[in-house]
Amino acid sequence: WAVRAGRAENVKVLCEGSSDDAFDIKDAAGMTAMHHVALSSRGGRLDTAKALMECGASPDVAGDARLLDKRTPTMVCAARGDLDLLKVLAEGGADLARVDK
Repeated sequence: WAVRAGRAENVKVLCEGSSDDAFDIKDAAGMTAMHHVALSSRGGRLDTAKALMECGASPDVAGDARLLDKRTPTMVCAARGDLDLLKVLAEGGADLARVDK
């Protein structure tokens, strides 16, 4: 909920005591927390993405094939034309050269 709502401060609180890969776990739809940010148009998504990466979330985890065609959050941002979020992910170490096919 905190990720979908763009609540970076809540993400930071949830991060405390979590394992490094806790935010890379996929939900029933095959998406990580970062995928949800990449698909969001809410205010706060940039700070939420930064908070997730500070917690160890990766912008390079591929989603499941059935919904995301194995695209990473970075690929989703590029496809949506979200240059602001794409810049944040790149600054966080996203692999901009990775291909999905």
